[in-house]
Amino acid sequence: MKTFLKYSIFILFLTLSACASSDTGLSLQGNLWNLSELNGKEYFPDDRYDPAYIEFGQDGMISGTGGCNEIFGSYETSGRNITIKSAITAKYCDGIMDTELDLDAALRSADRYKTTKDELYLYKDGKVIAKFFALIIK
Repeated sequence: MKTFLKYSIFILFLTLSACASSDTGLSLQGNLWNLSELNGKEYFPDDRYDPAYIEFGQDGMISGTGGCNEIFGSYETSGRNITIKSAITAKYCDGIMDTELDLDAALRSADRYKTTKDELYLYKDGKVIAKFFALIIK
């Protein structure tokens, strides 16, 4: 009986250890987050423009580019919940306007986020709507 109890406790310990979450994700701040996927489609930058990215400031401000137009605004987080109030400049940019507008819409509709050691995921209603990879600057 003692052997059974020892093994049961050992298995319980292993199970709990495997389920424990370690928050090793990067901070939102201090990174340039380069777009890699938008609305389930892989993002490839247009050679004529800059790659799309966003940056979250310590001051609650967001900035970046959709490739041609500037993205700016504010954000708030509470736990893993996020609210982004963004805007985008309105210069016409051949070939990427839809992507820029979709990125701005994704930012404004995001309600949760998750970071890993090198990625940022934005969610709406539990579904990934945008994915970014980090270029660490801090």
